[in-house]
Amino acid sequence: MLPNFICPGAQKSATTTLYEILKQHPDIYLPYKKELRFFSGDCWKKGIDWYRQQFADHSGERVVGDISPNYMRKQKTVERIYNTLGPDIKLIFLLRNPADRAFSHYRMSVRRQRVDGSFSECIEKEINRIERGCNAQTVEKHVFNGLYSVQIKWFLQYFPKENMKFVLFENFTKNTEAVCKDIFRFLGVEENPQG
Repeated sequence: MLPNFICPGAQKSATTTLYEILKQHPDIYLPYKKELRFFSGDCWKKGIDWYRQQFADHSGERVVGDISPNYMRKQKTVERIYNTLGPDIKLIFLLRNPADRAFSHYRMSVRRQRVDGSFSECIEKEINRIERGCNAQTVEKHVFNGLYSVQIKWFLQYFPKENMKFVLFENFTKNTEAVCKDIFRFLGVEENPQG
């Protein structure tokens, strides 16, 4: 079994909360690990059999998903999703105000000791790198990860817009129940699950 929906991000936009909510629905299967990162990282080298094995506990749920917020970061990732899962895969994008998202990402980077310096210093350095065309993977991407128009264009090159659901973080956090019902409708499962 392979996923019939992907949540590619964005990072720091409540994807973990969405994972926890969707995991409780009786018609939705999500693997025990939220971020498989198969299409975007070293796991790609493990091959499709490894990826399929991550869904081995699937027990007949109609909807199977992969929530990996780093899938929005590279165009190559989008192409891999398309080539592996086809054009009919459903995509859920959680999008947060880019400035708020960048600051949340920065705070996480500080906690993990990945950056030093102030938020404004980190942002200025990254903008300078972007302007010079540098995009090293070893650098935290506080700004780049919020360039949604660039990233979503990559998906639109491969997938029809009707297979995409866009959810604003602010709406999700303020109206969680209503937004989740809308997501359930989009995925084709019961809006008011009993399970």
